[in-house]
Amino acid sequence: MKTVTSRAFYNAHVGEVLTALAIMTLLLVSPDLRVRLAIAVADELSQAQKGETSAAGQDENTSATDARGEASQSTEVEWGIKITSVRMSAANHMVDFRYRVLDPEKAGAVFDRRNKAFLMDQSSGAMLPVPRTAKVGPLRQTNFKADTSRIYFVLFSNHGGYVKSGSLVSFIVGDRRIENIKVQ
Repeated sequence: MKTVTSRAFYNAHVGEVLTALAIMTLLLVSPDLRVRLAIAVADELSQAQKGETSAAGQDENTSATDARGEASQSTEVEWGIKITSVRMSAANHMVDFRYRVLDPEKAGAVFDRRNKAFLMDQSSGAMLPVPRTAKVGPLRQTNFKADTSRIYFVLFSNHGGYVKSGSLVSFIVGDRRIENIKVQ
């Protein structure tokens, strides 16, 4: 069994907690949907905690784009990031995009608030925006001094249900894009 220090546990789960809080803030207008999403987020958090011990023998840096081979390596070189996961979240109403910074200087464009981020479903062409709430702001980490030991997140609204597990998407920031990312 893997022993986790409190700091390591915090670093590993801060994104999930922030995700849950942001989603709850978004859904103040619909109590039924809020309850359904709260249950879904709680289920995902408990699965993540269970998966932490079962994944102890697996490489934590496994990329959602590893199947792409060279394209994955070129993303790491050009963007300075490695995609760790792209998953459905909040009962499929959100897409959770997670990445690790490899080169803080090259990854600066991802953190720049002026560069709008989108996820594009390649089959339908639908553009999924980053939701912005009045109190929380955009559900994306920006204007940070990038730390190579952390995993960062961007949440995309899947209003309309265009993206599903197995879909191919493109991550777009400003005028740059990473294509053929498979959603888990």
